Amino acid sequence: MALLERTFFSLTSKLNFKGMRHILIPDTPTIVIPVRGAKQKYHPDSFIGFRVEPRENHNRQYVSHPLIYKDADPAPRFMDARVRAILKDLTGCDHSKVFRHRALLSISAPEIVFFTDEQLKIAQNDAKIKADKLLSMPPVVKVRAEEVQDISFDPALQGIMPNFKIVFTDISLGIPDNKRIIVVRENSGKLRHANGAERQRMNEIYNPRKGRKHYVSELFTAKCLPDVLARGQYEFVLDRACLQFEPDEPEYQSVVAYVYEALDKKQHYDSLLSTRHYGPMLFFLVWHKCLNNFLEHHLMAGRLDVASQVVKLYCLLHQKSDVAKAMTDFRDPMHVVQTFVSLECMDTSARVQLALKQCKELLRSQQQVEQNVAAALGQSS
Repeated sequence: MALLERTFFSLTSKLNFKGMRHILIPDTPTIVIPVRGAKQKYHPDSFIGFRVEPRENHNRQYVSHPLIYKDADPAPRFMDARVRAILKDLTGCDHSKVFRHRALLSISAPEIVFFTDEQLKIAQNDAKIKADKLLSMPPVVKVRAEEVQDISFDPALQGIMPNFKIVFTDISLGIPDNKRIIVVRENSGKLRHANGAERQRMNEIYNPRKGRKHYVSELFTAKCLPDVLARGQYEFVLDRACLQFEPDEPEYQSVVAYVYEALDKKQHYDSLLSTRHYGPMLFFLVWHKCLNNFLEHHLMAGRLDVASQVVKLYCLLHQKSDVAKAMTDFRDPMHVVQTFVSLECMDTSARVQLALKQCKELLRSQQQVEQNVAAALGQSS
């Protein structure tokens, strides 16, 4: 116990802890030792320790995907005001979908209220603010680097607890989990910062998040995830991934990339419209240059304006590309899409070219119908 006390005061003299301090020994099994205040005298007789059983290793094979953000950092591009404006505009805001009941057990009877015009405007403004909050996009960042920084080495503490590591966690309030001081004293006497897995487990213990499990769900395994996505439950999986993981975790980025790829193959893009996941999904497709299916889907539906906006987004994210250098004016949507297809889809342009041709015919027929209707109304008047 004297060595343990020496370890604690040695650590607190090097690091600036605030509030309560805890000493943790989280290997097999886990022993948790609470310590309050570095300046308070430690009394071994008054110590009450408790045992935490280790995590069970289920040897699950979770999904992995090569298209994660591990090279260039996408955060500066994703936070660009022009990029976010395009993503928000294309996401849409269908209030019937944004405010739909997703849990059957929580459905309550509808409430009917009579409003004046002024009260109605206030209620509509409040609904718009709430919808914007519900549609706030999950951040897109680079995957975190697993680099562990050593702090010091004390040979006198070698073998202090055989087969155990001692983890010191600052549990002060008001500190973000990614900036919380968490350090580990190895059995060899080395003191280092905690790695990603250790930091995640300490945060799970001391600062649990609502909806986040202390274990990774079987939903994200290579066995179960394809079956869930085959039923079209893309939003459910993405919501669960946002709850369970942090945006810079490789597991999170692998899961969402797997979902985006499955959605792209079936062209089920509309299932994420008016959700907070549509923007990151579109950003993923544009960042990794996987736009053929997306353009084909929207051109076949006659959504030329959506295709033009996506090409503009492509030029913002890939400013050194041929189409970005060639495009100087985005006012003509047909010219924008034709330029992109000719320069960026040369190898796989047959399907996109066919969709573009059909879009032209569809728009031409719609224009002819509008002209006929206008002529008929003119004659009748």
